[in-house]
Amino acid sequence: MAALEIKKRVKNATLYTNGTIRLDNVRVSFPHLAAPYAGKDDNGKAGEPKYGIVGMLPKETHVEAKDLVKSCIDQLLKDADDAKVSTDKKFLRNGDDQDRAEYEGHWTVSAREGRRPAVRDAKGHLLDPVQDKETIEELIFGGCICHILIRPWYQDGQKTGKGFGKRVNAGLVAVVFAKDDGTSFGEGRIDDADAWDDLPGAGGSGSSNDDDDEL
Repeated sequence: MAALEIKKRVKNATLYTNGTIRLDNVRVSFPHLAAPYAGKDDNGKAGEPKYGIVGMLPKETHVEAKDLVKSCIDQLLKDADDAKVSTDKKFLRNGDDQDRAEYEGHWTVSAREGRRPAVRDAKGHLLDPVQDKETIEELIFGGCICHILIRPWYQDGQKTGKGFGKRVNAGLVAVVFAKDDGTSFGEGRIDDADAWDDLPGAGGSGSSNDDDDEL
């Protein structure tokens, strides 16, 4: 397996000579890393199940990273005879234009892959990918901060006959958990610590209203 060679590095992003891009310190949404997920295509029909993730790039800190991704998209379109692709058919989008409150103030990068991407933990397991599905689901959740490695590519469904039209997609190569800053949403984890305060031995009152037992 060939080693990655750096072509360009900017704040929070690295472009490699093989075209892959590493994006650092992005908040993730809709992680499907333990098992593939079949989303819907443009016609509302279930598509092919794939692993995927949405990376959220904060506009305050990731301007250079966004510009690097955009330049790679522009180059792919140029190489495809100056192909024209609408904004909603590109994997990089403005979160302010999407109907999700958590995306506001971010650019979003959507990446999917038919083959399960490598999942790593920066806290002790960086060299060894996590294999257990339950561990993956616990480690990567909506709202946590990750580093992601993506592979941009141009798709012309009109030529292949698959009917998906022209797009610029991103394959998902790897995801590395960076940190949990206490934010979770969507399919994020729930902290249940406060749900048991009234149980005996939990440090709360240790009692409940007897009337609650009557229905």
